Amino acid sequence: MMEKITAVCRLPENIREDYLDYAVRKNRAVMSVLGVLILGMQLFNICRVLWFSPSGLDTRNNRLYFGMYCLLFFGSALFFILQSLLRGRPAAGQQLYVWTAAFWLLWQLLLNVYDLYQDPSNGTALFTTAVLGLSVLVQMKPVYSVPFFLGGYLLFCLLAGKQMDAGAEINAGVAAAVGTVSAVARFSHAATELAQQKQITGMNRQLLGEREKLRMSLEKHRIIMNQTNDIMFEWDIPEDTVEFSANWGEVFGSPLVIPHFRNWLEREARLSREDREKLLRKMDSCGSGGPYIETECVFTNAGGAPRWYLVRVSLQYGADGVPVKGIGILEDIDRQKLEILHLKTIVQTDALTGLLNKTALQQYAQHCLAGQRAGEIAAMFIIDLDDFKAINDTYGHPCGDYVLTQAAGLLRGVFREGDGIGRIGGDEFAVVISGVPDAEVVRRKARQAVESFSGVSWAGREVAIHCSVGVSISDSPGTAYEELYRSADAALYHAKEKGKRQSCLYQDGGFFLL
Repeated sequence: MMEKITAVCRLPENIREDYLDYAVRKNRAVMSVLGVLILGMQLFNICRVLWFSPSGLDTRNNRLYFGMYCLLFFGSALFFILQSLLRGRPAAGQQLYVWTAAFWLLWQLLLNVYDLYQDPSNGTALFTTAVLGLSVLVQMKPVYSVPFFLGGYLLFCLLAGKQMDAGAEINAGVAAAVGTVSAVARFSHAATELAQQKQITGMNRQLLGEREKLRMSLEKHRIIMNQTNDIMFEWDIPEDTVEFSANWGEVFGSPLVIPHFRNWLEREARLSREDREKLLRKMDSCGSGGPYIETECVFTNAGGAPRWYLVRVSLQYGADGVPVKGIGILEDIDRQKLEILHLKTIVQTDALTGLLNKTALQQYAQHCLAGQRAGEIAAMFIIDLDDFKAINDTYGHPCGDYVLTQAAGLLRGVFREGDGIGRIGGDEFAVVISGVPDAEVVRRKARQAVESFSGVSWAGREVAIHCSVGVSISDSPGTAYEELYRSADAALYHAKEKGKRQSCLYQDGGFFLL
């Protein structure tokens, strides 16, 4: 228990300066507004006593109130003067805000005590309002807020305990406890948020560093390639013959001269269908797309290993303006291409779970829907952890993060390796599958997803995790991603409304629990 309290109240060393800047900014804005309101209110009270009260300063009661109003007015005016002098000194400025808040609370406390002595029925509203208001508005460390509010309560009871009944004393105590907890919670939230921001900043800095490394790697690669023999070739366009340099045969084991090159490319080239069609389109565009051709393809070398190559061709034209020759180079760019793909993977991946992020999952889904064939089924599952907030509240956010990573692993066990599995929100996941022969496979997968969420332990204790699943199906080409997503989301909400820990399918305008 003490460890948890210490963890909540502790300010990590690496964010001390960040927290100080944050607290000063927050308090400067809030307390400046409060100070202006207090000055205006006390000026009104001073005028009210001097000119609008029938007895003026003739009574002891009015003189005491007048003195209290003047004290708060000049104390708040002094706050603005000191704030101006301490600008640029955040540590001293934060001390000023804490002591000013203490002065305001003490003033309200003393005024409330005096009112109670005048009439015990006046209650503790002034004190409780000041405690709750300052706990919500003023940002301070627990080392200040705990004695600030609890000490204020003890002083209040010491001075006015005889004038309060048990109910009023309990109300004041509850207000002090709530104020203390609220102030500590605000501190903990701010510290957690600042730590996360610092972590994100560090990750962004690391990513920029990786990009710079990649740029340097590409530059280094170009320098090295300029000093080595690339695969050169000459393309006789009218004869459709290509002659390669000697290292072509060493790398690919193919003849150095290839007649009927288009036929060879269509039948024998070690290329994927997509890359083969891309090269053929580039060849067909000669003369209409400018004097230069460039594209990237994956060739399989003589050892059977696929590698990325950059194909660059400069065209030569005859007197009639028709291209007759192409002088080209085949450059191995496998290393830098894989590095680029790795960076793209980093950008498209959820940092915590390693799954696709929301944007990448949407792209995957749109790709699946665009390639959907008649008779095939595509489906989208939205999986939401039931009562995930309770896990964070009970075991803490590190446990919550651990549960999310375990949930990601459980989903990988349910769905195929090629399916699109992503994290699209805090505790919300989504899966897109395609090429499914019938809807029963989809229903079975939804039930398996619900049943798989179990067996997670944290610090030797079993953590009960459950999920609800919403499913939508596309059984014909042309379905839009937005429509599929909305239907699955509606099914998820229906599953939640019907008691959670179950799956629901949206189909033909209706909901079906699975």
